[in-house]
Amino acid sequence: MLLCPLVSFGQFSGVGMGTSSSPYLITSAEQLDEVRNFLSTEGVYFRLESDLDLTSFIQENNPSSGWVPIGTTSNPFKGVFLGNCKTIKGLFINRPNQDYVGLFGRVNSGTISQLMIKNCNISGNTAVAGISGKIEGNARVSECGVTGNITGVYAVAGIVGSEEGAPTQSKLPIISDCFFDGNISAGNSSATTSAGGIVGYLFKSAITRCYATGTIHSSYNVGGICGWFSNAGYQHPGYMTYCVGANSKLWGSNWTGRISGQYENYSYVLGGNKAYNGMEIYFQESATPRDNVYDNFENGVDNGTGVSMSELMQASTYTSMGWDFTNIWTIDEGTTLPYFIWSKAPEYYDLTISSYGLSTLYLDYSVKIPYDEYDPDLLGVYYAYDISNGEVRLARLQEFIPAGTAVIVQGNSGTYRFMETKSVPDPLKYDNLLRGSSQNISVAKAKENTSSDAVIMMLGKGSNGYVGFYKYTRQTIPAHRAYILYDNAENANSLSLSLIQDVSGIAEAPESIEDNDTYFTLQGVKIDKLHSVSKGIYIKNGKKFIIR
Repeated sequence: MLLCPLVSFGQFSGVGMGTSSSPYLITSAEQLDEVRNFLSTEGVYFRLESDLDLTSFIQENNPSSGWVPIGTTSNPFKGVFLGNCKTIKGLFINRPNQDYVGLFGRVNSGTISQLMIKNCNISGNTAVAGISGKIEGNARVSECGVTGNITGVYAVAGIVGSEEGAPTQSKLPIISDCFFDGNISAGNSSATTSAGGIVGYLFKSAITRCYATGTIHSSYNVGGICGWFSNAGYQHPGYMTYCVGANSKLWGSNWTGRISGQYENYSYVLGGNKAYNGMEIYFQESATPRDNVYDNFENGVDNGTGVSMSELMQASTYTSMGWDFTNIWTIDEGTTLPYFIWSKAPEYYDLTISSYGLSTLYLDYSVKIPYDEYDPDLLGVYYAYDISNGEVRLARLQEFIPAGTAVIVQGNSGTYRFMETKSVPDPLKYDNLLRGSSQNISVAKAKENTSSDAVIMMLGKGSNGYVGFYKYTRQTIPAHRAYILYDNAENANSLSLSLIQDVSGIAEAPESIEDNDTYFTLQGVKIDKLHSVSKGIYIKNGKKFIIR
């Protein structure tokens, strides 16, 4: 009698044998969820066969807390997950008291590769990121990209929250050829926080050929690539090499640097990195940004050689560091940062503008304003930079809407297509007072961490015929809409609009006024035939004009 060992794999509803030659093929959110049936099992293979949108699955199964991370402390993921050049959208996680939060929670000696997570919205406690909360053993994460917003307390990052190897482990956990684009926030009253664009806390592990862009905010240990790098005294030291910090802004109270925040034994393991020389670093709540701060002193060599944004948009900047622009990366020189050769077609959003000529928009990805398709005099995109005397003052965007920027769009009634762009938009000149979400959110969620008398204001047309922001009385804020969270304003009912592009002067009306010219009153009411109205001040294309 021939005895064969039996390996009991958990339930999987799709096809495949779970082997390297016949992996389990994932074609739905339900099958992705079934990966958790194989935790603590080494050598089981999964392959993503199609792009997935998790929005409906999460709404049906756990709309308040969102996706359940795959892998726990007692049962980590130990298999091989082949992203197969596919994209996952709609990853929403709202677990502020939970540790090890991400698409995967905890990965021990497992592998994740060629996966894109777009427009995620993730919150957790310790070890929070887009791909995995924590990786350890000899885990590998390669060719993965994440875009979106990530929030936590400690070890918060774009790709992996916490990356830890064992003191005697000769094969370190390694993150290679990955990128993050979005916003990261970490910390509370505790001093032991850390946040980085790729990894929050790196301990006896390795990162190479990765870049991050966007913003990072933490009380301690803030880095464009890694928040806290600890490595001293171990037999197999980790390293952080050939990475690029392309972040626009960093905020930190201590240990803040454009590649790594706090680092130990860095002389042997940190080198060959580059960083955007225009990165703004706000240190200890300073109103003036400083360049490459590290615990109150400058360290420009080890914390990233400064390069310009134009250099960051050239392939030679990366090939000189050993990046593979034949099989992995590509770039539109002079326009974009690197992206994967296998990246999918750009996303787009069709925005409908109502009859009163204004609408709002929020997207998690950067888009190009279609001024080349529509008359710029008839289409304007604005963000809010000030509220005073009951009036919202708006600044005009000229070319792009950066990812995660809520805006007001002005134009004739109709539908306008906003296409995703891989170009790098300039950061906003002022802080934006408009907010938004890519998913429906409750008013209660929008008002978290604010005063009890905060008010949600939404764009609309009042009974007086004026267009402005009015107190919102419903319980759910629709996806892709912009709103104002007006703090300490319990009795506020409305705010008027000032469609002004950071100007104070008033110009004379143009010499010739066509019947189809579109102007607005200072209250936001559209006027189609200006010559038929009375004298006064009107707005066209973000500028004030006076009619005498």
